[in-house]
Amino acid sequence: MFNEVNMSEMIKSKYIKPIEDKNFQINPIFNNKSSLNLVFAFNNEYAKYFAVALQSLIENSKLKYLYDIVIFTSDLSDRNAKLLLKSIPNNFSIRFFNIKKYITTYFDNIKLSTKSYWSEEIYYRIFIPIIMNQYKKALYLDSDIIFNGDIKDLFSYDFEGKEIIAISDTVKLVIKNNTLKNRLKYIKNDLCIKNTKQYFNSGVLLFNISEINLDNYKQRFLKAINLETLYYPDQDMLNLIFNNRVKLVDWKWNLQYHIPIYHFKDIINMNKKEYEKYLNAFENPIIVHYTSPLKPWADSTQELSELFWIYARKTFYYEEILAYMNKYSVIDTLKSLVLYIKLLDNRKIVLWGASIFLETFIKQYDIKTDNIIGIIDKNPEKQGTYIEQYKCYAPEDIIKLKPDEIIITIVNNTDEREKEIKLFLHSKNLENIKITRLV
Repeated sequence: MFNEVNMSEMIKSKYIKPIEDKNFQINPIFNNKSSLNLVFAFNNEYAKYFAVALQSLIENSKLKYLYDIVIFTSDLSDRNAKLLLKSIPNNFSIRFFNIKKYITTYFDNIKLSTKSYWSEEIYYRIFIPIIMNQYKKALYLDSDIIFNGDIKDLFSYDFEGKEIIAISDTVKLVIKNNTLKNRLKYIKNDLCIKNTKQYFNSGVLLFNISEINLDNYKQRFLKAINLETLYYPDQDMLNLIFNNRVKLVDWKWNLQYHIPIYHFKDIINMNKKEYEKYLNAFENPIIVHYTSPLKPWADSTQELSELFWIYARKTFYYEEILAYMNKYSVIDTLKSLVLYIKLLDNRKIVLWGASIFLETFIKQYDIKTDNIIGIIDKNPEKQGTYIEQYKCYAPEDIIKLKPDEIIITIVNNTDEREKEIKLFLHSKNLENIKITRLV
């Protein structure tokens, strides 16, 4: 249970400084049972979106509780740090922890692989039980979220002997979709999670730190981090680490908003009871999680995007978010035009990356051409599916497709994608295939 906070302690709680402990140990800043301990991890580029999440937390917070917030980051600018600190009330504390220094010092031999739109920051949450072992519990949250209610009750759940509290991943809602059969096999066989309903989303995690054996945890952690065949790197890793050690709670605590966007056609095949639970959470979410690349700052027309903008208008970053939104909408238009022109010649073209951008482009311009002979994507869930009339293939199928040109239709980390494709073509003696990138 929580005790009420006296005003003198609240005033002291606005004590802020970067965490530079030589032993890389983060200790609680409040000695009070009313402290709610939260952890976020993001890079400098994402600070403006975290600011919106922070604003929503502030507006849904209670004055009688203390909010001990730790931010794992490695490149946060002084400007962003100052703006974030400038917005917090007296019962909030924000501290910044340079976790990259910690990883370099103690885990220099591990490789934190990045892919698609996932950055290194996705792994930082895995270190919470180690770095914050003086805490009893701590709540990790992704930064692409909005608080839509009071989170105190989440801290009040009984762990029932489990090491974490989490929320099911929505993959269990759409698992009957034929395109996800490989995903189901992967969860069962590769991750050894026999009960796939226990597979959780890694965006909201309440760690029961006081009950986690650190030596055992480090063994599980090091075993999981060395696996190379992870579809969703941090999430799969955490599911491996906490297999049979997780208590699942209602979707309202991590409402993954993308189901109506990507899986509207699958609703008819969903388990009715599970879908009703999801629908109830959708109507009354406490935490909205903007899963998928289609964020509200990229497309403000999607369901629940309005919540993001309600809070965004109240931050110091509102104009900056709008400027980025306008900038990238222009870039996407230019990319579309370039791609459209490319498709007018007679070359056999393969599109590499079944991205949201590509799907939007094909539908927006009603692209129907024999020039496109297929779409390549590494994700087994997408292989065998179609974007309009164009079939998605595995990279290995490039041999039988025999294209003249590959157009990279992934809009994030294009340098890295191009290098991967060149290495892949080299391994198959297919260096004669031209590669075109849109950025």
